[in-house]
Amino acid sequence: MIGIRTILKTSSNNLQIQIPDSLKNMDLEVIILPANTEANNNEYEFWSDEELKQVGTLNLGKKLTDKEDYSKW
Repeated sequence: MIGIRTILKTSSNNLQIQIPDSLKNMDLEVIILPANTEANNNEYEFWSDEELKQVGTLNLGKKLTDKEDYSKW
């Protein structure tokens, strides 16, 4: 899968995106989100050092006990 990420500055309600030749004549999904600039970087909550130490203790080999059918994901 090819993914393209670019940050553009808008000055109107129109946006023009140039795509590579390999994506011509294809159905494309376009998602537009506000860019993560330094001004809003503090919206993210980072894991503490203590939480990061605990990641290694997770038992990822344990079978899930919920009833969700993950094969349909």
